[in-house]
Amino acid sequence: MTKLRISVVQYLNTAPLIRGFTHGPQRADAEKKYDFSFTVPSQCAEALRTGAADVAIIPAIEYQRIVSDGIPLTILPNLAIASKERVRSLLLISKVPIRQARRIALDPSSRSTQALVKILAARHWQISPQFFEPSPRDQRDQNGERSETILAAMLANADAALIIGDAALQIAIAAEAQGAKPGPDGEWITSSAALNSLVAAQYIAPAKRPREASSAESPVGAQHRCAPTRQDVARELQSSSPLHIYDIVTEWRRLTNLPAVLAIWAARNDSFPNNIVPANRFPTNDVSLADVVADFQASRDFGLTQIPQIAAEAATEMHLPENELRLYLEKNIDYSLDAENLQALHRFFQESQSLNLIAALNPTNIAAAPQAAAQKRA
Repeated sequence: MTKLRISVVQYLNTAPLIRGFTHGPQRADAEKKYDFSFTVPSQCAEALRTGAADVAIIPAIEYQRIVSDGIPLTILPNLAIASKERVRSLLLISKVPIRQARRIALDPSSRSTQALVKILAARHWQISPQFFEPSPRDQRDQNGERSETILAAMLANADAALIIGDAALQIAIAAEAQGAKPGPDGEWITSSAALNSLVAAQYIAPAKRPREASSAESPVGAQHRCAPTRQDVARELQSSSPLHIYDIVTEWRRLTNLPAVLAIWAARNDSFPNNIVPANRFPTNDVSLADVVADFQASRDFGLTQIPQIAAEAATEMHLPENELRLYLEKNIDYSLDAENLQALHRFFQESQSLNLIAALNPTNIAAAPQAAAQKRA
């Protein structure tokens, strides 16, 4: 059997989705059927776009962009990385009230979050700032390994910076511990110096780049390896000036009264040369779309029972409180594509098209749920 190539975001919030494949009852079967690789969200999308992957977890907006490129995709049903009200791992951190921001630096690794910020700027905050992706500043840590700065490099030349993932979660936890106060525009305000002392204290291990991992490896802490080093954060947050912290999902909820769907599992329909493959099958000898859907849902379901274990493992690697990571995975992240999340996904696509962030509004093609597929075959 030729294995399906699966591209996965190796971040903490993805861990429950593939826990069954890495630690659970699906592991032995997955080793025969799937070849996993791990990277950042934007690169998962590129792997799917170029045909380097058959199935990938991609930023939600990339579904529309890839389909517009003439590459048909199918979304796996009832699976997502979403957030109902507050996510804590997607933050817009500003040196001024956001309505005064003129330059906003965007983390290049998450295209959906970039789009959310642009929608919020236009529709919610009613500003037209300059958006840009800063060039990463490479440096060597004490072990001679490369690391990328995020917060310091971005705020150095911008009024505000979009910080995502485990780096953002660390800042959110530190701000909460410091007793950040609510601001006039729904944000949280904290002292740069106070936040610096808490964040720096948590940076014990040097940051590293994300890397490819075997299917048996637990995908936690990779975004910690992308995070700014302690020295970088300390340099940026020396002053006592206030920082305004905006949770992207909270702001999206204020605008739309809907949750945010951040990433989805999508499968490429035409991986075989010349498209010689039935529409409901993938380029393997035996694995059908129904098999993929059932396997991925079972892996997620097992992962949701393993959140205490995932949080304990991640706490050691990421140097964050175990109880905070468990809260994050259980309360801040939603792993379904339920009716409310699906409505939110459609609203996100509509808003993106209205701002020309996507070329066209393509139909959302979602595979049949396993039960529905079984009934149809019967």
